This record gives sequence, C-alpha cells and structure tokens, in this order.
Amino acid sequence: MGKDGVDRLAETTGETARLVVERDGYGITLHQATSADRNEVQTYLGTRENLHSTAAGKAMLSVMDNEHKDIVSQVQLSQHTEHTIVDPAELREELADIRSSGIAFDNEEQFDGVRCVATAITTDTDDLLGAISVNGPAERIDDAMFYKEIPQALQNVAGVIEINTAYLGWMEQTTENLT
Repeated sequence: MGKDGVDRLAETTGETARLVVERDGYGITLHQATSADRNEVQTYLGTRENLHSTAAGKAMLSVMDNEHKDIVSQVQLSQHTEHTIVDPAELREELADIRSSGIAFDNEEQFDGVRCVATAITTDTDDLLGAISVNGPAERIDDAMFYKEIPQALQNVAGVIEINTAYLGWMEQTTENLT
C-alpha cells in the first residue's frame, strides 16, 4: 500500500511524492513518484539526506525523539540553505510542534525554491516505519496547498497505510495462533 499511496499522492497533488525510511541517522528514499507533467525531481531512489533539513526527516525525528531519546544531539545539523534549522533548541521546538500536529514542513530548508510537507508512518504501537512526503517548487505550492491541501492528503494516505500495516500484523498473529 505504501507504493500505491505515494503514486496516488503524486497524481492527486500534481507534485513529487516519496516514501522515506530512516537508516543510520539519514533519510533514504525507497519509492518516488512524480506527476506525469512534472520533471523537477531533485532526489532519486536511494538518495541519502540529513533528517533535520527535510520534512520527511523531521517527521521521522519527531517520532524518534518522542521515544525519549535525545536524537537531536546525535544529528549533524549542517546548513543546506539560509532557511535550514541548525540550532538544536529550535529543532527540538519544531519537533514538538510536529508531534502535536502530525505534519512536518520544509520551507526551502533542503533546497532553495522547494517546499515539502510530510507525515510519519507508524505501527499501531507507535513504532516508526518511515514517512511520506510531497514536494514541489515554492512558486507552485502556495500557502493554501502547503498548509492545508497537502497535509490533509498526506494524513489520509498515512492513515490507510497504518491501518493496512496493523491489519497485516493482526492477520499474521491470527494465522500463527491457528497453526
């Protein structure tokens, strides 16, 4: 369902959608889909990126940090653009906001001229699976799309992925109990 959800997000929003996982303190793109009429992709499958400067990375950090680990002190806060958060206290504050809303924003923090919105995907026990994101040029993603339309689409798809993950886990457990 994750791949299908990402593909649907790209078509629904008309932008690039990604499925990202955390590995060794970096975000890794596992799947990416771009709307048929767009060709501004700045990331590729297997792309490795800092967590603090992307919406997907911050969404994952918010879940990881919520597990009472001081994950921020373990992350290299390198500057990518003039908008990148490099102050640990400011990043911790933003992660708390992300935990509250479930939505992370990258307003030209990873790439100049690119806006991105993401949400974490977790299991029914709140273990981190990854994140899904939608990004595109700032000139095309206006505030209404950035703060309302894309977050709503992301939360809908993430909810379906999380339900499917919980259901598959339940099915596996039920099958094991029957044998």
